[in-house]
Amino acid sequence: MRGPGPGLASRPTDLTMPGQLPLRQDLVSRRVGDTLVVLHTPTSRIFELNPSAQILWEAVLAGSSVDGLELLLTTRFDLPPDRAVADVADFLAALRHDELLQADP
Repeated sequence: MRGPGPGLASRPTDLTMPGQLPLRQDLVSRRVGDTLVVLHTPTSRIFELNPSAQILWEAVLAGSSVDGLELLLTTRFDLPPDRAVADVADFLAALRHDELLQADP
């Protein structure tokens, strides 16, 4: 199933260190050629991430915090800090919309 979303081409690991983002534990991500796909195993929903979302996703998997994601964008793409903050906010909004983050306890 495919559908649009900011940073994600479609919808569908609990990180516990402070500042890390709480991804759902029932997600599996794999590289298929140049594309990164994320599978939500209970529903079999597949998400295809665009290139910038792939970079942010991999940073989240590596344990990056929101501040770390913003710094990544400013240094890797030479973005102004306010643009990086907005782009990371859009990415996180897409993760929430597609229920890829764990619900707050």
